[in-house]
Amino acid sequence: MILVAESGSTKTQWCAVFPDRIEVLENTPGINPVFLTGEEIEGIIRPVSGGIDPLVLDAVYFFGAGCASISTKEKIGKAIFSVFDVPEIIIDSDLIAACLSLAGNRPAIIGILGTGSNSCLWNGAEIEERTPSLGYILGDEGGGVSIGKQLVSDFLKKQMPVDLQVKFSETYDISVENVVERVYQLPLPNRYLAGFAPFVENNRMHNYCNKLQSIVILFQYQISNQFFL
Repeated sequence: MILVAESGSTKTQWCAVFPDRIEVLENTPGINPVFLTGEEIEGIIRPVSGGIDPLVLDAVYFFGAGCASISTKEKIGKAIFSVFDVPEIIIDSDLIAACLSLAGNRPAIIGILGTGSNSCLWNGAEIEERTPSLGYILGDEGGGVSIGKQLVSDFLKKQMPVDLQVKFSETYDISVENVVERVYQLPLPNRYLAGFAPFVENNRMHNYCNKLQSIVILFQYQISNQFFL
């Protein structure tokens, strides 16, 4: 059996792959080694081991956000090995997982829009060219963090339409003080900000939310064209 994980910054999806079937396991919080310590990563992974028989586990494949460098891969690898003593551990980026699952051995342009955003030119065997995502401060355009930042900023500055301000305040317990604390003082501000993005989908018929959604559409168009410029 092979344990496969695909992780963004918000959630990690786990499944157990057997020769004759695939079993979907319970999701856990996102595992991004850029923002988490080895101990924190291990703490997220360990509950998954409760439903796994170590005698039939042959390998762990982990594809995740922030897993592009050797140092972050090593951090994930050590945490996995401390939980699952397996002979084979494969770690790579979530972008590689998207390429393999969506295109396989066919050339394609692949993009990810989740908590963050990423894109690349896949030649059927490896990533040939990519635009760095640069994370939630310098990049991740069109992703959940980008949308959440705009929502929170507009709400606190009273630049959001009044009717939506009322809905937003009814949906979230939010103030300048708690936003500043969550974003600048507490861990995982990207996950916190992305948590506001569903508000746009839930109010998509409103003109304000339609304009925010157009940011995502524009970014998807840029993904399709940036490798041909």
